Amino acid sequence: MKKENKNELMVIEPINFNELNVSIEALGENRALSDKEKEIGVNLLKEWEVNVIEKIDNKRYELEKIKWFFTNTSYHLEDEQKEKLAKFAGTEKLFGEYVDMRGVVKNLELTCPVRPKINPNITVAENDLNYGEYEAQLTKFNVEKSKIEYKKAQAYIKWFSATRKSPSIKKLLIELEDYLVKVNKYKVEARDKAHLAKINISISDVKIRDAIREIVEFTKRIK
Repeated sequence: MKKENKNELMVIEPINFNELNVSIEALGENRALSDKEKEIGVNLLKEWEVNVIEKIDNKRYELEKIKWFFTNTSYHLEDEQKEKLAKFAGTEKLFGEYVDMRGVVKNLELTCPVRPKINPNITVAENDLNYGEYEAQLTKFNVEKSKIEYKKAQAYIKWFSATRKSPSIKKLLIELEDYLVKVNKYKVEARDKAHLAKINISISDVKIRDAIREIVEFTKRIK
């Protein structure tokens, strides 16, 4: 199994649809396709268009979650994603300390005193004494829990701050912002390439193809 490289966890690559130009042009070179073959080809290109746009949207959502996490302190991010960020930023140790503190809190919660039920077989004074002991234990528990919760919060702040300040995360945030700005452009380009490919595969007449391409190009120039 290939060992995962922490630098591969948050990959943001610009999409260059011009790499498809040669393949799109090649679709128009074969005039021997039957109508059925053309129909199959067009349907496959429709699926390709849908899949590409879906992947672009999925990437957008993934990057938006990271952006919201670092810009909105109330935004929740899954532990798995936080762990990836920690690996990417080189703050695994700090993240581990925070996770450990969460475990301490959970273990402490298991020792929370149980409110006693009124026992009809003993006197009121004895029931009051039992309740008084419970309240004393609960107060002691809540004090201890507050201390641990504070330590957990401090561990989280320490990890979050170190992660946010890491050079790799700073670079990531710049790259993801650039991707988010270009998302709509990428989706338009995907549709444009799909249209051109469908034209090349379904229309045999070169002049007609060129005319339709000119119309498509005109639309692309409208800002």
